Amino acid sequence: MILTHRLYCCDGDCMDHCPVCDDRIRMCMVCGGLTKSLPTDCPGQVMGPEHNIAVYDGELDFRGLDWVRGVSIFHSPLAQDTRYDDLELW
Repeated sequence: MILTHRLYCCDGDCMDHCPVCDDRIRMCMVCGGLTKSLPTDCPGQVMGPEHNIAVYDGELDFRGLDWVRGVSIFHSPLAQDTRYDDLELW
């Protein structure tokens, strides 16, 4: 089963100009991916430092059910993926 990320939300206790609420930072509460180290799909477990670095560097991505060589949709500024635009934040 392909997992979508469970993105962190600060519940609005941030006052003003929160990078999470302003959607400048995305962080998955399951895999620990953060912004450019966020793979396309959630691997369903915490990523180790090797995976975090490889995703951030654009060398590795998790798509579907496996790790693949390539750039994450969150890493590329040209990517226009809308799968997570209406995602319920936790």
